[in-house]
Amino acid sequence: MTAMQHVPCALCDSPTAVPWFTGRDRGLGHPGRFFVVRCQRCGLARQSPRPLDLAPYYEGGYPQYTSDLYTWRPWWRRGVPDAVEYSGSGGIQWKLIRRMVPWRSGRILDIGCGNGDLLTILDRAGWEVHGYEPHAPTAMAADHRLCHLGRTVVHSDAAILDAWPAQSFDVITLWHVIEHLPEPLAMMRTVRRLLRPGGLCLIQTPHVAAAEALLLRSYWHGWELPRHLWFFSHTTLQALLERAGLTVWARPVSNSYDIAVLSLGHVARAALGVSLGGRVVHLARSGPVQALARAGFLVLDHAGLGSQLTVVAVRPLDHPAHPGAAPRA
Repeated sequence: MTAMQHVPCALCDSPTAVPWFTGRDRGLGHPGRFFVVRCQRCGLARQSPRPLDLAPYYEGGYPQYTSDLYTWRPWWRRGVPDAVEYSGSGGIQWKLIRRMVPWRSGRILDIGCGNGDLLTILDRAGWEVHGYEPHAPTAMAADHRLCHLGRTVVHSDAAILDAWPAQSFDVITLWHVIEHLPEPLAMMRTVRRLLRPGGLCLIQTPHVAAAEALLLRSYWHGWELPRHLWFFSHTTLQALLERAGLTVWARPVSNSYDIAVLSLGHVARAALGVSLGGRVVHLARSGPVQALARAGFLVLDHAGLGSQLTVVAVRPLDHPAHPGAAPRA
């Protein structure tokens, strides 16, 4: 039997919470029931109790890339790389950085950098890139992609976060990372230490108040139980960042079509089985369907009901100034 632990709120430290719903692992299919609760004091949603050892629930890889439901393709598309058909997440993140960061070079750290897609793009664009990826084999592969730099770029030992000197970076990014962290407040305090004054932190995480979350309940992919531990709204994420000593500069909502497709996949698999469910997901990823769906998602974005929060926070300067001051030379 899996050992479970009750955890207090990461934002206000309160141990009291009200039950929200019970769900299961819809991504990798690990057995068990998992519990989402809401803090009675501040409203931050969390998984509690949660497994004491989360490592086994990551075995088999991240479900978006490994489950038969999400990797199914018609026979004529099998063997064709994903990059041919879909733009990668690194490219999407790069566009957000270009849009939200007011300078075009500097030192950047990507926490949870995965296979290094974003770091590779940033390196080509002239940034001095650094990465932290806790999964050692993935970190090694990402570092190999950047071996031409002649230094270790991607680290897998968390000790590196304490080893870097204070004020080392102009920009730090956490793309769908904060929801996985056992202690998100501690990480954000580390981020503040590592940012130079005026430096920016970009965070993206599922939006707990999204229309999909409210409509699909436990089938919403943003829950990703038991791997996601915290579920943020505008209010709770801003409060956490402020407690860590950061100031929220911008907080656009974006509606990830991938989250919508994966949520649809959970529903389709439950209703139709993996094979037919995979066909539904493939259809949803086709160009014409995406074009129609994205138009509808724009409405949700404008209503503040998008499925992702993308927050830009700044480490305040010693004196008031706009965060767009130029990075170090």
